[in-house]
Amino acid sequence: MVLMEVIMRKLAERDRKQKLDTLLPLLWRLSDEKYRLSPDDKIINTELSDLKTVAEKRRRYNLDLENQKMAMLPGGVMVPLGSDGAKFNDVDLLGGIWRVQKPFDARGYEMVEIRGKKFVILKPINWQEYTGYSYYDAASVTWGAFGLNSDFSPDFIVAKAVNEYGTFYSFRCKITYANALEDARAYLACKVEQARYLAKHKQNQEMTENSK
Repeated sequence: MVLMEVIMRKLAERDRKQKLDTLLPLLWRLSDEKYRLSPDDKIINTELSDLKTVAEKRRRYNLDLENQKMAMLPGGVMVPLGSDGAKFNDVDLLGGIWRVQKPFDARGYEMVEIRGKKFVILKPINWQEYTGYSYYDAASVTWGAFGLNSDFSPDFIVAKAVNEYGTFYSFRCKITYANALEDARAYLACKVEQARYLAKHKQNQEMTENSK
């Protein structure tokens, strides 16, 4: 009788172990899937977000979603995190609060990024010169608590050059620089000349390699 009990206990333990061996990998896989990043996952407000990587954002978002945290709309209205318009790619964590990042309306203007700063190109400036550069009134676009913002004031001049080496931009603030257009042109000329030099240098290197 004792032997039979020992055998039954061993069989039960083996059966339990087999079930755990089957169940644990499944549980780990489900856990991984929960925190696994999607190719579409992103941080929207890259400049002001409390979380600097998408993995950090995913972990914090899932935790706060389980704890039924709220997200703030522009204007201060609170909505449940994860509800329509407040899902992962709609929000960013700023100052410890999930805030809905509203899409930026460029009002049909072209938006460009120059040295890490964003601008909307408002209108061309009629300025004739031999360089072939073009100049534009532009407004800065900056990050706020609920996304990108612009007052569309023409406070900047953007200079643009297009040639065989690529498309180049520079900018200057009209308020800071008395001769904003000339300064923008001078900086742009440096960028164009640098691109020309690098292209020629690469060409010379290739010719040297081919001649060996």
